[in-house]
Amino acid sequence: MHRNKISPPHKPEIPFSAHAIRHAKPGDLEQIISISNQAVVAGNCTTDIEALVVEERREWFARHSPEKYPIYVMEEGEAIIRGWCSLVPIAGEERPWSTLLKSAIMET
Repeated sequence: MHRNKISPPHKPEIPFSAHAIRHAKPGDLEQIISISNQAVVAGNCTTDIEALVVEERREWFARHSPEKYPIYVMEEGEAIIRGWCSLVPIAGEERPWSTLLKSAIMET
């Protein structure tokens, strides 16, 4: 039996040069949570099973800084966050070599 391929909705291609990778700022948190919640809805992209709430994630965001366990965002233009990732200590260790990439989530 031949099955038709289902194509994802067409999105215009944006050259990568139109994107910038930078440290996250507190004003990015709402978009970061929105992208994370897309992964929650998808059901197979994150260990979170319930939608995240911005107010409940402010403490998490505050534990990160550009100097220690940064959060990076991929920004399109000057205001649209398309993806993010963060670094965290492994099993609570604080040594520089014990850091790992915790999350890498892209907008769908």
